[in-house]
Amino acid sequence: MENENKTIEYVLDSFAFLAHLENEERGVKVTNILKDARESQDIILYASVINIGEVYYITMRERGEEKAEEVFSLIKRLPIQIIEADTDLTLKASKLKNDGVRFLIYLFNLSRSRVTFLGTVYDK
Repeated sequence: MENENKTIEYVLDSFAFLAHLENEERGVKVTNILKDARESQDIILYASVINIGEVYYITMRERGEEKAEEVFSLIKRLPIQIIEADTDLTLKASKLKNDGVRFLIYLFNLSRSRVTFLGTVYDK
């Protein structure tokens, strides 16, 4: 029996957010997925609060606190579910990262089985 659930789930990392926010070429994929998620309940987006903090920090460091607040306000309006940090999953993911594995792929895949890691826009 085929899986009738056609929901697509993505995880955005800080690089995906920054590529989108800075209108980079690699951010086009992110922008399109954000647009599609606004128009469809079949697309679910996740982001770790840790990655939101990274975006805030990078923006504040490069452009100041006022711009970081503006970016954070924008992120809060995006069609994403922000996942709070979980100590056990974070430690498991950190151990995997120590072995050279991308951190958030495992942070989310340890808790969800059908998630596409959108941060890979920077890996291709």
